[in-house]
Amino acid sequence: MIWTFDSNVTNLTWNSGGVMVAFEHGQTVLYAYGDAQNVPVAKSDLALEDGRTYDMTFSVCQISANQLRVVLKVDGEEWFNEVYTDAMLANTAGYFNVGACRDASATIEKTGKVVVPEPDPEPGYKVVDVTDMLADTANWTLGYDAPTFAPGSITAKTADGFSIGGYNTPVELGTVYRFKYKNVRASGWYDGFYLGFKPANIYWGDGGVQVDFNDDSTAVHFFNGSQAVLETAQSPSIESGKEYEIEFGLLKTGDDTVKLHLTINGTPYFENVEVKNSVFVTTPLYFGIFSRGSEATISTMEDGPHYMLVDVTKMLADTSNWTLGYDAPTFAEGSITAKTADGFSIGGYNTPVELGTVYRFKYKNVRATGWYDGFYLGFKPANIYWGDGGVQVDFNDDSTVLHCFNGSQAVLETTQSPSIESGKEYEIEFGLLKAGDDTVKVHLKINGTPYFADVEVKNSVFVTTPLYFGIFSRGSEATISKPDAK
Repeated sequence: MIWTFDSNVTNLTWNSGGVMVAFEHGQTVLYAYGDAQNVPVAKSDLALEDGRTYDMTFSVCQISANQLRVVLKVDGEEWFNEVYTDAMLANTAGYFNVGACRDASATIEKTGKVVVPEPDPEPGYKVVDVTDMLADTANWTLGYDAPTFAPGSITAKTADGFSIGGYNTPVELGTVYRFKYKNVRASGWYDGFYLGFKPANIYWGDGGVQVDFNDDSTAVHFFNGSQAVLETAQSPSIESGKEYEIEFGLLKTGDDTVKLHLTINGTPYFENVEVKNSVFVTTPLYFGIFSRGSEATISTMEDGPHYMLVDVTKMLADTSNWTLGYDAPTFAEGSITAKTADGFSIGGYNTPVELGTVYRFKYKNVRATGWYDGFYLGFKPANIYWGDGGVQVDFNDDSTVLHCFNGSQAVLETTQSPSIESGKEYEIEFGLLKAGDDTVKVHLKINGTPYFADVEVKNSVFVTTPLYFGIFSRGSEATISKPDAK
């Protein structure tokens, strides 16, 4: 069976171009002749038996500007489903022919029915918001003019060079990221996002899949290293200065085939684009943002307040930049310990904390009944909350306590059970998030469990007053140490 570019029955596919299915002795072969080097696909396990009648469906369909899908079904079983990236095949009208050579013969009979092939089922995927990724600022690789973070967003900005940043944890196929996207772009420049073969990735150097926004179109590039596998464009582009809701990911549709998933404000782009190349299935992919002579921002779709995770490693190494009080805490490599028999031990870092910063650290105490210890964001570095003000978390015999003080005046005090166990080490996230012009929200997680999740404090003093991170103990021993790498 032949789909040829020439209606002359004597002009075979390899002369004029087109597609041919050849039923040969012991095998079936699919040939495609266009302007690309298309390798014949042979199926040695699939062959017709002489004298039998078969019900066949043979379809040829353009699925994008330069892609053609060829499907052959025999008695309802799919023998071929091939996608060719070939502009000539995708854009040239063809004619159906049938023929035989040497002493073979073939007969085509009408079936008496119109066969409409059912579409392939859409591959499944999971939608993931980028909130946690944007909060995990230490786990990005930044290149060229390095992008910058704000709570809930990353911005790549450059006057005429490159700005590139990628998340260091690889992406699973079938993951679709949801985010908001906004660019500010002058004519001739471009920006976008990618799933690259390296975190800080330029697609034509390292390989991967990149979507970029140009003056009049949206482009997608599939590269294996520096070699183009597929490049195509669709109009329109997005408008400079406007914010859009994006879904972006790569779906596995076969052992060596992937499909692009991209929607912009709910409109699908490149919805029929598939790439048959196992490198996109087997190579780790990393999500990232880039700009070229423009400004581009990816931000979370989730409601705020948002935050940035920062581990305390650098702070603990900067030992000369702490204020220590009472029974002064002591430093070891990667840790600070506040210890006292029955008094106070207090130490605070001298650089103020921005709202929206959440510190990651390990915490361990050794505490006898009746005593307590913890950490704070105080109005002074070496801070006692009821004297100077701020926000303190302390661990008691049977509960965890939160104190919010303005100077010596209590604004909010509350408890949640359980407390932590003496002698055990815990993973902590602690920070204060801005939830309004005069409102803050406490972020506290202990081994991943949220504490005081619904606590908000409406008092502008916590928004306008500098806050300092610190540790304290009262008749106990408490240690803050650097967290494990993510």
